[in-house]
Amino acid sequence: MLTTTALGGLAALFIGGALLLADAPALFVPVLGMVAGVAAVATANHERLKLRIGALEQRISQAEWRDGVNREDSA
Repeated sequence: MLTTTALGGLAALFIGGALLLADAPALFVPVLGMVAGVAAVATANHERLKLRIGALEQRISQAEWRDGVNREDSA
């Protein structure tokens, strides 16, 4: 899902840039496409970051739990 969003955003960004370079008569269309492309890429990166942070928090909590069990066993 994230890769699809990022690829769609990049495609919109490139299409918007190509329309601007081709001197498209309606200026707002390629600019709007480029803004939508940047927003889609940023959203995909944000979702990926949230997934990575969640995995990191889970590993940290597991390590803390194991350390707590080890301390109780040695006492």
